[in-house]
Amino acid sequence: METDLIYLASKLVDDQFYLLITLFVFVGLFKFKRRDVFLLSLLLTLLFIPVLKDLYKIPRPCAGETYCPSSYGFPSIHSAVSFVFIFGALGTPLFFIILPLGALVSFSRIYLGVHSLSQVAAGATVGMVIYLLVWIFINRFRKHFSLGEEW
Repeated sequence: METDLIYLASKLVDDQFYLLITLFVFVGLFKFKRRDVFLLSLLLTLLFIPVLKDLYKIPRPCAGETYCPSSYGFPSIHSAVSFVFIFGALGTPLFFIILPLGALVSFSRIYLGVHSLSQVAAGATVGMVIYLLVWIFINRFRKHFSLGEEW
């Protein structure tokens, strides 16, 4: 019974991932403190991860199975995006909701067998690094780009 519940939760997260991203982007636009950093980090992550997948060409652990996605597995885009959301929520009450959801998304990838632990960890690392680099860049050059007060 417990395994069935874990599987159902993992499958729900997997099946509804892009809907959840869309909903949480809207939440982030209204509730995150650094919306500029969040949005740019999310965009860069969504653009950069497919490039890394094509560069490394590391197959998924489920390669060859009928349920397995056809793209490469390294790094996990689900984990990368989850960690952009987690970092975006830092300093807000939403952090305590988004942190476990992000962990569930990352865990679901391993549990469903579509990513290995190293692929999920690499995705999480890429998401964190992109967020931090964007944060540093925007804070360092904010006055040069006339961004002024946060919108």
